[in-house]
Amino acid sequence: MRPPKAGLAERVNKPGDSRLSAFTVGYAIYIVISASFMQQVWQFLTRVLGKHALYLLCGNLYLFLAVIICLRLFKSRLHFLRVIASIIILALSFLFAWRQPFFVEKMHVAEYGFLGWLVMKDLRRRHTIGLAKAMLFSILFILLVGSIDEGFQKLLPYRVGEIRDVITNVISGLSGIVLSAFVQRTKGVNPWMNAER
Repeated sequence: MRPPKAGLAERVNKPGDSRLSAFTVGYAIYIVISASFMQQVWQFLTRVLGKHALYLLCGNLYLFLAVIICLRLFKSRLHFLRVIASIIILALSFLFAWRQPFFVEKMHVAEYGFLGWLVMKDLRRRHTIGLAKAMLFSILFILLVGSIDEGFQKLLPYRVGEIRDVITNVISGLSGIVLSAFVQRTKGVNPWMNAER
């Protein structure tokens, strides 16, 4: 008699597994699909709240999330330099978002930064893949999702897909990837010294 097949939860949580979680893949799919309706959402919010109030609201949300992340960093007992480096990455990401010419692109910085964080977290959750390989795969995944996203936008009559936006998406994802690498705690091992395992 054959043993029963492992369920999804058992397959996903196998020791040594370094696959992306269903949440991360679902979030990447959401980013691509949301290109079809996010411009209408932003236009509606602009009409209801006004452009200035909407910018102010989103800026405050960015700052609120940054404060929460910083508080978690200080509580996590990470080395002081890693905390400072993480705060610098958050500040640079905020400035990069605010330099984007269009409001939707400003939000893409947060979306792809979070996607980069998720991918890196999934790949390094059991430390079965080296840091350099995890970062490379994460960047390639962000590039793939960003390219599909911009290609989909090019097909829509009310959106524009550009190579510049793909580059912006990759830079945004890279901020989340690097932040995740700095913040991730390893069991007594510096992940930067253990890049190739």
